[in-house]
Amino acid sequence: MNELVLDKQYFELKPTGLIVNRKPTFDEWMQAGEVLRYIEGSVHWWLGDWLNYGEQTYGEMYSQALEITDYTKGTLRNDKWMAKTFELSCRHDNLPFSYHQEIAALMKDEPEIALSLLDTAEAETWKQKELRDAVKKEQRKALSMGLPMPPDIEIWHGTIENDGKRIENDSVDLILTDPPYAAEFLPLWDELAMFALRTLKPSGFLITYSGQFHLPEVMSKLTKTLDYYWMFSLNHTGNKQLINPRQLFCGWKPILIFAKPPLVTTETKIDDVIIGSGREKNFHDWQQAIDEVKPLIETFSNEGNLIVDPFCGSGTIPLAAYNFKRRAIGIEKELNNVNIAKERICNIEQIKN
Repeated sequence: MNELVLDKQYFELKPTGLIVNRKPTFDEWMQAGEVLRYIEGSVHWWLGDWLNYGEQTYGEMYSQALEITDYTKGTLRNDKWMAKTFELSCRHDNLPFSYHQEIAALMKDEPEIALSLLDTAEAETWKQKELRDAVKKEQRKALSMGLPMPPDIEIWHGTIENDGKRIENDSVDLILTDPPYAAEFLPLWDELAMFALRTLKPSGFLITYSGQFHLPEVMSKLTKTLDYYWMFSLNHTGNKQLINPRQLFCGWKPILIFAKPPLVTTETKIDDVIIGSGREKNFHDWQQAIDEVKPLIETFSNEGNLIVDPFCGSGTIPLAAYNFKRRAIGIEKELNNVNIAKERICNIEQIKN
């Protein structure tokens, strides 16, 4: 929006209000709202430029400004910093001041990325939350690249099909994972079954969450290469999920346990019902809770064992494995999830140290 001008035949700005003359159409009324919205942000650009000019030319600062603007010192300090951070050529006339605030911190270290995000936000008419989420992704990426990972845990950006090949035959003690459940992802279960057969040590376990809707197909795919051990129930707490195709509310989730031949019974006794600790979806839509996987890790692996999660999402299972003194490898195809997983793990490491 290059012109901050109201249609004078309908709208008249006064120091204490807006006068509406005649009867504007709905579209004209909406357009006036857009102008007013941008005027609000533009005031902060104007104040910031005014303060920077005053400092450079006269050495006058906030005490004088406070007296004539009625803005707080914090607001004026922010306006001044914003105007200095964004040169006129970097400001987007068609984006509000608040959009520029979203990327201001990124401008300091990654100005090209920050301005690129503004370009995309304008071109694709992003909502402010979309821009905020994009900034967080970039910040996580930068953070994960600079943080050292603990020596016993790795998070790989890739897929089970391609990057799973990096894992040696007969080298994994436990595969603990949560693949996507929808019908379009059923071929992944064939890949998981073959991956488990190749990489698990003899008598090693595959433990996988599953949905109920395609459970027969999932069981069929896994039993082609592995021995069935048991099915656990993860009982949900709180709201139940509505399964529309069956018109029922689901209060539990299957946890399937298979073994690479020869099947050997565990020495530790375990209850086959796990009570869910609540939905932990802070980082990823399919994220599982660490407390829920603790009994599985402690029963089906030993300290120092290698646990692999080929669909690791935001890293809950590798993080849990690391917490319980296991080695871990996580594979995840979405780069943003990889960065989230690395950030979570490194934060835990910093707390420990």
